[in-house]
Amino acid sequence: MQTFSLDGTVQLDIGLLAVLGGGLGVVLGLLLLPRVMRSITSQVLPDKFKLIYDKTFYPFIDWIGFSLLLLVGNFVLLFFQDQALWLDITEFIVGVALAINFSLLSFKISRQFFDSYLLIQAVQGEGKANSELLLLYKYLSNAIILLVIVFIFAQKIYEYHNHLELFFGSNVSVSS
Repeated sequence: MQTFSLDGTVQLDIGLLAVLGGGLGVVLGLLLLPRVMRSITSQVLPDKFKLIYDKTFYPFIDWIGFSLLLLVGNFVLLFFQDQALWLDITEFIVGVALAINFSLLSFKISRQFFDSYLLIQAVQGEGKANSELLLLYKYLSNAIILLVIVFIFAQKIYEYHNHLELFFGSNVSVSS
């Protein structure tokens, strides 16, 4: 365990500082991120993309902010995971939560995009896509989201197994 000492009087665990700093960042980020995102999109995006943003992403802005901050927290834990076993286990749990969170959020955003924007465009005749193609694209996007999450999580399991070997030796085995 690495500690940081101020004049030899106070010793602080670096991992604990990382977790506390990450928690403070999450709270501040959840409060500020929706306002910052709204400001950026209103100034940068063209009108057609603002409509897509308002119908597709804005209903999930709090969830997106939470996901991004969870990702930042996971990166902080990745940096300090070799310091202690509890940090390694915490990082794995946060990684699993992140994978589940991103998959659910991606499915919701994909459904919102296809149901609210593309379907309206097809019904109004502004788009040149028919409903069968839209349905095919919807299912293909869900399949791609699922595959990406599975591959990322499989890599996470492999890395976690390697870290367990580091802590406990080569006696750790993964049964298939």
